[in-house]
Amino acid sequence: MIRKRSGCDCTEDKSPSNPRFNIGYNLTEVALDPDLEDGKFRKLNKEHLRNDLAWKSTRDTFDNENRPFLLIAVMSAREYKERRRAVRETWLQECHSGSDVICRFFTDAQNGRGDPIDDETVKELQEESANNRGDLVLLNTPSGANFALRLLALFEWANKTLSFDYLLRIDDDQFLCLERLLAELPYRPRKRLYWGYMHCQQGIVRIDEGLMILSADLVQEFLRDRDKLLCHKYGDQAMAMWIYRSMKKEPVIWFGDPRVYHDPPASFLYEFRQRKEICHTYLSLHGSYPTEMREFMNIHERERRHFGTEYAIPPVIDVCPFRRENFDWNMMTGQFYTMPRPCKDEPIWVSKHVYQGRTSNNMLQMPTQNVKISRIDLRYYGNIQNNLNSKLYPSVRKK
Repeated sequence: MIRKRSGCDCTEDKSPSNPRFNIGYNLTEVALDPDLEDGKFRKLNKEHLRNDLAWKSTRDTFDNENRPFLLIAVMSAREYKERRRAVRETWLQECHSGSDVICRFFTDAQNGRGDPIDDETVKELQEESANNRGDLVLLNTPSGANFALRLLALFEWANKTLSFDYLLRIDDDQFLCLERLLAELPYRPRKRLYWGYMHCQQGIVRIDEGLMILSADLVQEFLRDRDKLLCHKYGDQAMAMWIYRSMKKEPVIWFGDPRVYHDPPASFLYEFRQRKEICHTYLSLHGSYPTEMREFMNIHERERRHFGTEYAIPPVIDVCPFRRENFDWNMMTGQFYTMPRPCKDEPIWVSKHVYQGRTSNNMLQMPTQNVKISRIDLRYYGNIQNNLNSKLYPSVRKK
């Protein structure tokens, strides 16, 4: 058992006069300028940036005894062994150097119908874990698009196994600037925090599950209320319904972080591979597949040598103007439209096809109008003929 660090309770004024807790208030407009190499933000409106929301730096001192403890849960399908290898060889290395963080991979011990996987597969996964400091955990959950059940199983494992202040749920195709995240965690609220990339759409505002940070009190609340919660195929929709329910009891601090890059996949954009730095601008890059994951780590290592490890700490902000009273899942379309079911019934969504999520292969097969890509460099994705490139990707960068 890892002892929980003591620390500030980060109590704040939660009255409506405090813009941070006025749900739906457009506190300030802060956005990343992708053309800036030094990681600065473009502040469009400073009117509401009060002293308690002032920018800080990781150079500022903080009592090490009060540092928060972070659990990082990397969600990975059983067959994505190469992705896990790339993560272990890159940003996960920074996880082993500190006493205030623990990292684990999580995968499913059941098939898409809820039946146990075969013994041979279990043995292979156990051997992989044993060869990597026991970093792979099998959850008793069905594979495929059953993300809410997987979230609850993760919460149960975490609550029984560790004492933690924050839980980061992250996909295995995210390049994470872990050093920067750990440096700024001491300055973040320890209660009621909901942090990540925000989908700001009226009626369905939510944090994307590709990178989602929750304070421990929210995790424990969801476990206590499990039999009252609604589950969904997709974890971000389920989490949004749980958060909106929780907000009726007490305000939640939404942190829609523009440093969390979401879409299109970072591996497909030539701009990322030619950058001089990554982590002074971004906190994570979604869609980082193994080859590019290693390239991004090389960039980051050069960045640390040339630019150092002092990072700006932006304020916790909520830039989405829409009020959040109820999450209307009926507004979702296509594959994301699914009727939620009570979590107490342990609902399983069985698909005729194996759910693969977003992969380099299926993204390459999508037409240009469905993937907003300005410039693409496909040199690392062989077996694509030049004439096919010119038809599907007319803006491909030519050498």
